[in-house]
Amino acid sequence: MTVFKNYFKILKSYLPIIFVFIGMFTFFIVVMTKANKTTVNFSQAKPNVIVVNEDKTTLANHFFDYIKSHANIVALKEGNSFEDALFFREVDEIITIPKGFQKTLMSGKTPKIATQKVPDSVNSIYAELLFEQYLKVIQGYTSLGYTETELIEKVDTVFSKEATITMLKNKSSELNEVEIFYNFSNYTFLATIILVISMILTTFRSEKIKRRNLISPCSYRNLNFQLFLGNLTMTLLIWFLYLILAIILFPSVMLDYYGIYFGINSFLFAIVSLVIGFLIGSFVKNKEAQSGIVNVLALGTSFISGAFVPQAMLGNFVIQLSKLFPSYWYIHNNSLIRNMTGVKWEELSNIVFHYGVLVMYIVGIFLLINLISHKLMRKDA
Repeated sequence: MTVFKNYFKILKSYLPIIFVFIGMFTFFIVVMTKANKTTVNFSQAKPNVIVVNEDKTTLANHFFDYIKSHANIVALKEGNSFEDALFFREVDEIITIPKGFQKTLMSGKTPKIATQKVPDSVNSIYAELLFEQYLKVIQGYTSLGYTETELIEKVDTVFSKEATITMLKNKSSELNEVEIFYNFSNYTFLATIILVISMILTTFRSEKIKRRNLISPCSYRNLNFQLFLGNLTMTLLIWFLYLILAIILFPSVMLDYYGIYFGINSFLFAIVSLVIGFLIGSFVKNKEAQSGIVNVLALGTSFISGAFVPQAMLGNFVIQLSKLFPSYWYIHNNSLIRNMTGVKWEELSNIVFHYGVLVMYIVGIFLLINLISHKLMRKDA
């Protein structure tokens, strides 16, 4: 396995290319899928209010304390009027506790709370809900004949109970992120794997090394097998790195059944990239030409197949054209996997069909490689 060992010696010189692509990919994915996340923490909004307490009684003061605990009490600036504070949106609402507030409550009636508020303000609506809630609770206990002190104790008991709010992350949002991750990997798989493989093959097929191989006991078929084994190992390592990265970034999806299907899909596409790289390396000897072909192939198919722009936004002609390339079937399958609602054959059949298309590309290109290899072998004979 001399060729296999030498393969990895040559591969070391291309490691910077691999790590640059992986680094750029990771940065892009983190920015795209993590930077614009909405927070999952909940905090209760507090409106800004001015409270004018004209009653100054026990219940009026308690009502003021209640508002203070649920809103930001704002002092009116010197020289400003209430209208100024509302106009400049320094406050959301002005609440006036009228004289006779306590007396009206104790008689079982509803006191009239005077308010001024900013029109169409969500915070002002919330401020009104605050005092309406307080009045409903205290009136409920007033009808039972409680004293002022007992009323305050009962109301405090009611409002001391807080609901625990848990914000659940929508799994569909993370599924979208995984789809973006694997769609963009279409470009990095093609660019990295094809470029490295084709350049390593060119190195092995240079005139100097070719002459050494001709006088070695290693047959042409065995040489190709060892090269393919080296390419396969390198491809699997790159695929595995992306799989681990996906699990780290999106554990809830990748450790579910979705992860299995995304993993299989990306594995097949990595192998497609491998055989394309082997094909290019078999008949394109110039490294500059290889680099140009890889850039056109990777960027071109990524653009028209939906790696950077969703397929739904592409025109019908572009979609029909992209179906000629394996990238379309790989990216479209990512969308099908993302939309899965369970492990059902109705959905799986379409996904498996796309797997089959990728396998057909692998087999077809592999047969083409063998055909070219036989011609090269006859030419060298």
